[in-house]
Amino acid sequence: MTSPRRSRGMVRLLAATIAALAIVPVGTALGAERVVVLSEGADARAIATRNAIAPAHLFDRALDAFSADLSPAQAARLGEDPAVQAVVPDPLFTLAEVSRPQAVGAGIARIGGPESPGARVDGVDERVDADIAVIDSGVHSDHPDLNVAGGVDCANAESTEDVDGHGTFMAGIAAGIDNGIGIAGVAPGARVWSVRVADRRGEVRGSYILCALDWVAEHADVVDVANLSLGGPGEDLGGCGRDPLGVVLDPIHAAICAAVEAGVTITVAAGNDAVPAAGTVPAAYDEVITVSAYADFDGLPGGLAPPVCLDEPLPDLDDALAPFSNHGRDVDIAAPGVCIESTVPGGYAISDGTSIAAPFVAGAAALVKAAAPSASPAEVRETLIGAGEPGPIPLDPDAFPEPLLDVRSL
Repeated sequence: MTSPRRSRGMVRLLAATIAALAIVPVGTALGAERVVVLSEGADARAIATRNAIAPAHLFDRALDAFSADLSPAQAARLGEDPAVQAVVPDPLFTLAEVSRPQAVGAGIARIGGPESPGARVDGVDERVDADIAVIDSGVHSDHPDLNVAGGVDCANAESTEDVDGHGTFMAGIAAGIDNGIGIAGVAPGARVWSVRVADRRGEVRGSYILCALDWVAEHADVVDVANLSLGGPGEDLGGCGRDPLGVVLDPIHAAICAAVEAGVTITVAAGNDAVPAAGTVPAAYDEVITVSAYADFDGLPGGLAPPVCLDEPLPDLDDALAPFSNHGRDVDIAAPGVCIESTVPGGYAISDGTSIAAPFVAGAAALVKAAAPSASPAEVRETLIGAGEPGPIPLDPDAFPEPLLDVRSL
């Protein structure tokens, strides 16, 4: 295993690289990569076949739809099919990048990890009985600090292994094993499911995320929590992404609602543009737990530690909102997101971002589910917010004082 390496800024996810989820009227001449939204209960495979389309993905749990590369002629045929509600762009999302004695990092200490009765962080490998789907770049299945139970390839990559280290980093924060080496996560040893949504080039398309949410909804009897440390421009249109007649306007929002309705708690990054999270999806969606990031350098409250990481002075303030973090009414809770150490293929690394803060809350949600398996996503949210350290957070520019994650009672 290699020594930790610093990658400040590499995990500042959610760069604005996807188009807004606008509806394209059926029949418009389209380029490749589209999502075809169908009437509820429609047979996606049959509709694709009768329109001479080879679908890339078929969805039938979170949403009735399929994705495909469409020619203008195929789009015209779809425009005549009464089972087709809409054809929407398949947008690009972005992933941020990111053997020695085990360390309990400042972030885990700051949220009370060593005091959590459910986490039992003591160097003894007693694994949390919960399942976390990491919807990301994949997870390195052979890392000795992770309990990877399986997964699914939603990016046509023919593998669920990590494409760039980002997903493995998220997995370690949420569920690094308390085994005496490396790091311990918030829910040590919880089962991790690698849901890969980054293709061989590292690109994340909306259809890949739909595939992931479809898989999560289908496996809601197993998956307790899903983390999405990714996103891009967009807004919450209300109605779980549907108009008053039930027509899907935002497929990803509709699929997230279906997964939450199936019982899966979903945690997401607020975004790293220092703007209100209302302009970032999935952070803007009401049905998810949206997480902002704050800095902590000593594992203690009080704001007394110097802002230094690996001997590098940082522009952050101890125990204050990170300068890059999105904020606003859509944020539900804050977690550490600066100078955080976690797992990567071949070892460990240190980095920062709201993408890092989100899996802290995913791990905490797993602790809640391990103690109360029947808890609904709404009850998990209520428990985490109720257990949190009250805000406001210093340097938070808005009037919405989200609590700081605290797992001491979980």
